[in-house]
Amino acid sequence: MSNARLISCLIVTVAVTACSNHWRESNSQLTVQDMQNVLAEMDVAQAQSQGTGPMAEALALKEDPDVSIYFADAPSPIGQVPNVLGFFNFAFLGLDNTFGYQSITAARVLFFDAPQTDGSRKSALIIGIKSTSDQFNYYAFYSEKGAEIATGTYQARLAGGSGNDIIVKTVDVSGGTLDTVIQLKVYDAANVYLGKISTLVGFKN
Repeated sequence: MSNARLISCLIVTVAVTACSNHWRESNSQLTVQDMQNVLAEMDVAQAQSQGTGPMAEALALKEDPDVSIYFADAPSPIGQVPNVLGFFNFAFLGLDNTFGYQSITAARVLFFDAPQTDGSRKSALIIGIKSTSDQFNYYAFYSEKGAEIATGTYQARLAGGSGNDIIVKTVDVSGGTLDTVIQLKVYDAANVYLGKISTLVGFKN
């Protein structure tokens, strides 16, 4: 973290307390500004939809003082879309089985991990996919207390907006915290492996 730099505040466009958080960034070509821009766009999309559920709950986590936000996008220095979203198919997002990488022009991912004072952890995953349209479609999953770190593995069961639960796991942990860069494996509710998000870069308070 020798190349970390402090940011005076997290700037997003909707319902954010000014300068409430100070972020440090990992030694990566992905920057705090990249993450800020994505959060801002997601906030606008959420405000326009006036929706509730996993997307709103996930975005609310950015205000948690102990949250860590893990970010990836593609194409980017991390790689192209298949280098970031390594899934067999996208049916777990509610998309047709015929929907594949040939239909995706860009992707972005945010993963939130927020330890709580009672020892539980709030967590959320947002996957954004841009296909033939100029706008991203977002798919969110959220858990109030369904995450834990045990025997060197982080695991969380997250609920989607259509009732489709997923389980995410990573072994990129040190003690009771996630590492600065993680790989997130994704399973369905029956613990069947769906694929992985190859690299997520952490931005922490």
